[in-house]
Formats: sequence, structure tokens, C-alpha cells
Amino acid sequence: MKQQNAQEEFGAFIDIDWANQTHFVSLVDVKTQQEQRYKLEQRPEVLLQWVNELQQRFPGQRVAVALEQSRGALIYALMSYGFFVLFPVNPKALARYRAAFNVGGAKDDPTDSDLLLELVTLHRSKLRAWRPDDELTRSTKGSQSCLRNTMTMNCSAVFLAPARRWHHGYFQSLALIAIALSR
Repeated sequence: MKQQNAQEEFGAFIDIDWANQTHFVSLVDVKTQQEQRYKLEQRPEVLLQWVNELQQRFPGQRVAVALEQSRGALIYALMSYGFFVLFPVNPKALARYRAAFNVGGAKDDPTDSDLLLELVTLHRSKLRAWRPDDELTRSTKGSQSCLRNTMTMNCSAVFLAPARRWHHGYFQSLALIAIALSR
């Protein structure tokens, strides 16, 4: 029963095995249990179109996305959409999972894509979902950053400016002494 309830919280499970040019995507529609595999080109307009299609296909539903990365352009782009629940997978974890089921050990993208999908559908309780910060946390982080920058600037003005003046004055004095001694 618990597994069924967990399945119902998502409209779809997706994995993206991101590569340099072409990205392998697998999608399972929870309602129909139909699985699709396709490729996406690495172009911002292609990603935007794909996201819009998912929003139309799964209106008001959350979509679980497994990615073999914890940062990068893709994950930062997907973070801005509230309907995605991102499950970043450590590449070493995926490699070990692959090794457990693939004795040959050869890495190929469609297989990695399948394994990512399997991880997010069957073992997501073991994965840590990325959760966006709430508004208060985001504003606090912004305030902390602003405060840190202000303090850095103020400390620089208080401590570094006199040191620079002393440093400049010191070398100026040495130059005058050298001129005086050379006469």
C-alpha cells in the first residue's frame, strides 16, 4: 500500500542521462504504465519545449526526475520549474548499481538511462530529493550574501587601505633614501 501511495504522488518518472550533444530520456507515465524512450538535443529551446510539453501532459502533477549530476546547466534549468522533483544521483552510485547488474561493465548511455529510471521508480526512498528553498530561506541567503559583501568591503576599507598607504609610503621613503645616498 505504501508503494502504491508513493507511485500516486507523481504523474511520471523521468530519467535524463545527459551527454554533450544528445541526451537519453526515459519516461514512465504512472497512470498508463507506458514507457517512452527518446533523445533530446542540447539546445535551450529544445529543453524549454520539452518542459512545456510535460506541463501540458501532466497538469497539476509532480514529475520525478533522476539525473546523474548534482549541479550543472541542466539541473539549474530544471530547478526553476516547481512541478519537477529532482533526484540527483551520484555518478559513483550509478556506476556501482550498473556493476551490480552488468557483469561486462561496459558503459552505454541507454543502459544508464534505464538504470536511472529504475533507481527513481524502485529505490527513490534511498535517494535524496532536491527541494527548493522556501521564500524565507532564499531571502535570508540573499541577505547573508549582501551582509557578507558589505562586511568585506568595510573591512577592506578599514584594514587594507591603511596598509596600502603605508606600503606605498614605505617604498616612497626607500626611494628618497636611495636618492639621498646616491648623491
